[in-house]
Amino acid sequence: IIMLSLNLKGDQMLSEEVKQAEIDEILEKLSMKMNKRDELIGDLSGGEKKRLQIAIELIHDPKILFLDECTSGLDSFAATQCIKLLQRLAHEGRTVICTIHQPSALMLQMFDHVYAIADGNCIYQGQSQNLVPFLEELDLICPQTYNPADFLLEIANNDYGPQNHRLVEKIGNGLNLKYSNEKVNEVKAENLTKLPKDSTSFWAQVFHLMNRIYLLTRRDKTLLLIRIFLHLIAAIVIGAIFKDVGFKGSMMISNTRCIV
Repeated sequence: IIMLSLNLKGDQMLSEEVKQAEIDEILEKLSMKMNKRDELIGDLSGGEKKRLQIAIELIHDPKILFLDECTSGLDSFAATQCIKLLQRLAHEGRTVICTIHQPSALMLQMFDHVYAIADGNCIYQGQSQNLVPFLEELDLICPQTYNPADFLLEIANNDYGPQNHRLVEKIGNGLNLKYSNEKVNEVKAENLTKLPKDSTSFWAQVFHLMNRIYLLTRRDKTLLLIRIFLHLIAAIVIGAIFKDVGFKGSMMISNTRCIV
């Protein structure tokens, strides 16, 4: 699947050896085992599938990554490994922006910057380690044995009474930078304009997609047989309905329906 994405987006002038070397480099960066390079996607674990999705996005070496609930469907260990991977990519000079629900305390500490929203307003934005002191300034004490992320979620859900307006006011609806990390790289608008351009021609993309369809069909022989059987049944049924219709001038409407 990575080779397909590279063929659809990458430079067609590159040789297969260069493309394979680029894929191996991405897999090594994501700590994916080389013996699973030719593994079917259905045989991969949940964590490996998440890393595969990230690998596809890394083909063009983007400076900014947007990920939506990248840990959904993963157990705690796989989710932590996924966040560690994203943290490593961020430390290599990329900007990684992702949404995440109910992170563990360990996962929360891995984020350089946290932006929390409730009812369409920002209730906190800043470093993860500044979250607890921020809440304490509002007399919202997080128990020492409690996950700060869960505590903030409960506050956002009004489990401790209506407190969201106080958080929004104190953080200035996201404008207060007191709790932010000054070392966090800002997302520059110029990076958004430097989007990679697909160098693959239209007919080359059609060829690779048709080749992909052929591979999927060849791998699933049961589905292929079912499709052939359904086509035969449909041909017999339609043929029986419109049998001898074309030889009768009085059946002009039926002839038209048959053609359509």
